[in-house]
Formats: sequence, C-alpha cells, structure tokens
Amino acid sequence: MNRAAEQLERIGNDRLRRWGPWVLAVLALALYLPGNNLLPLLDRDEPRFAQATREMMERNEWVVPYFNGEYRLHKPILIYWLMRAVYTVFGVNEFAARLPSVLCAAGVVVLTCYLGTRWFSVVTGCMAGFTLLTCAQMLVHGRSAVADMPMVLCVLVAHWALGELLGVPRAPHPSNEAPVSMDRQEDKLARTTWWCFWSTLGIGFLAKGPVAFLVPGLTLLFYRFVFWRQPLPWQRLRPALGVFVMLTIIAVWGIPALIRTQGEFFRVGIGDHVIKRGVASFEGHGAFAPHYYFVTALFSLFPWIAFAGDGIRATRQNWNAPNAFLVSWVASTYLLFTIYLTKLPHYVLPAFPALFLLLGQARSTSLGATVWFWIVTGVGLAMAIGAFVVTQIVADPWRGLLLA
Repeated sequence: MNRAAEQLERIGNDRLRRWGPWVLAVLALALYLPGNNLLPLLDRDEPRFAQATREMMERNEWVVPYFNGEYRLHKPILIYWLMRAVYTVFGVNEFAARLPSVLCAAGVVVLTCYLGTRWFSVVTGCMAGFTLLTCAQMLVHGRSAVADMPMVLCVLVAHWALGELLGVPRAPHPSNEAPVSMDRQEDKLARTTWWCFWSTLGIGFLAKGPVAFLVPGLTLLFYRFVFWRQPLPWQRLRPALGVFVMLTIIAVWGIPALIRTQGEFFRVGIGDHVIKRGVASFEGHGAFAPHYYFVTALFSLFPWIAFAGDGIRATRQNWNAPNAFLVSWVASTYLLFTIYLTKLPHYVLPAFPALFLLLGQARSTSLGATVWFWIVTGVGLAMAIGAFVVTQIVADPWRGLLLA
C-alpha cells in the first residue's frame, strides 16, 4: 500500500510539474487582462508613462522620453520601449499601455513557481506561484502601466541566476537521466546563468535604476556573511567581466541619453529621483519609520499574510541553503527600503517572490487553515468575475479618455 501511494503521489507531482506553470500563466492572464481596455488610466503615473510613450512615437524618438513637449527624466527607458512595442501592435490605448506589466507579472509568477520546484518541491513552487499571483499588491501592480513589474522580473531573474552560480542546492528530481547528460546540462546552465545574471542587472537598471543591482548585491552579502556564512565559489561570478557586460548594456542607452540632455538625465533621474528620495521624504511619501513595511504588509500580502506564522515555522524547521538565500533576499530588500526615506507600499515588490517561496513551504493541515484557503480562493474568483462585469458595464463610457 505504501509503495502504491508513493507511486500515485509521484505521478501526481509529475503532472503538476508539467502543467502547473502553464496553469499559473493562464490564470495570471485571466486575472490581470480583463477590463484593461475599458478601465481608464489611473493615478498620475499611468497617464504620464502612456502619454510620454505616445509623444516619443510622434517624435520618432528612442532615447529621451517627453511629456507635454518637455523632457521626462524620472525613469530610465525600458518601460517606454516596451509600451512602444505594444502600441505598434495594438494601437495607443489603455490595454496596450498595461500589457507590458501584465506579461511581466505572468513571467514573475511562472518563474517563482519554477524556482520553488527547483529548490524545494513542485508543490511548494505551485503554491508560491499561486499565492504571489493572488496577493493584493500584485493584483494592483500586475496590471498597472508603470515601470515596476519589468524591474521585479529582472530582479527575480538575477536572483535565480545568482543562486545557481553560488551553488544553492536543488531538490531531488525523480527523473533517471544519465550522469554524462547531467554534466553537459550543468555546464550549459552555468554559462547561461552567468549571462542571465549580469545582463539582467543591466536591463534591470534600464527598468528602474540602481535598485536592480543593489538588491542582488545586498543579498549576496547577507547570504555569505549573515545567514549562511559558508565559503562561496566567488570565481564563478567573474565580476570584472560581468561588471563590464552590465555597464555596456547600460551605456548603450545611457551615454546617448546623457549627451542628448547635456547630463540632465543623470542629475534629475539619479540625483533627484533616486538620491534625494533616499535622504528626504518625496511629496510626503513616508519618513524614517522602521515599522512602515511591516504595517503595509497587512494589505500588500493580503490575504496570505494570515499564513505568515506557518511560513516562519516551516522555514525554521527546514533551515538550509535555499532558505538562507531567500531570507537574505527578503532582508536586503526590506533593509534597503526601510533606510530609504521615501516610502510607498510597492517599493518592496522585488522581495515578493522570495517571501512567497518561504510561505509556500508551509504545510498547515488544520481545519481552520483549509477553510480559510477555500474562502479566499472563492472570494478572489468572485471579485475577479465581478471586476470584469463592472468594467464591461460601467467603465465603457470612460474608454480612451486619457489617451484620446
């Protein structure tokens, strides 16, 4: 009986490993896409990113964003390139403006599932992907026409590659591949991950500035000197060549942008919107408040914050290299943005994949936890359906208002 049960579990895990990421990708698109063509651009940032991209297209401009005929130097160029590519296919509208964030959010969910499967188990990976997909902050920013989701995807890819280069152990795979084949796969993976790591640091900078390499850099320091404290294969990083690759990617856009704006892009983009925001509260958003992100987590991680205790307990009971790496990742993000004086709840989004990978290891079997899970799932699906219906019925008169 035990062998039969094990065989059934193995078959179920194999199917989950094969189909789980696809199901999560479809679910992400089903949750984040409906109503994006009807809901008007919100807040002040969505219309500005969308309008700046349209003005770049009208000027046939590829280097410097414009808004109302003037330089818009708040963020680097990647989000404008992504929006422009989608505008070319779908036209200038709300759906196209939000599509890059939706696709990046789906990529974040699927890659989180892959990491959980690779480092822990297929159940942990799928649970982490599902809970990340359905948390409140992702439901908001996963469909917003802003620069955050491309940056979060780059930070996630960089951490995956960094973990592989540092030799973070993987969960056993039930396949029976030959050792020679595995050796060839490992050699190819090492080359791929090195390029992924350093190139995504550069691309991440083009998404939202220095946070793309500051978070992985701090993660590396926390992992080595605080949470794991074991010798690491530093030579696999090849930092001299890697930094050159990263800077080359940044320079391809950065040097022409600095020349065209006579250095204004650095003074405004880095000086005003990175450094000054770090040492002073910008537009009243936050101050030095160490508790800020712990309080806002009650909303940002809703409803899964209710399982935080189970996640902490599971992590402590199964303390290993992958968990030490994830805790280092979370600590680096929260420390960086706790010190950073300008605060908004979504600033810590780069830590969310790690948070939900830690949470995904919880194995609570209590009746209360099971009931809570199905209540949240049912309410979430009902809200998604309700939001779609409302946008179809109510929001149609507002369609195209801000991009008309």
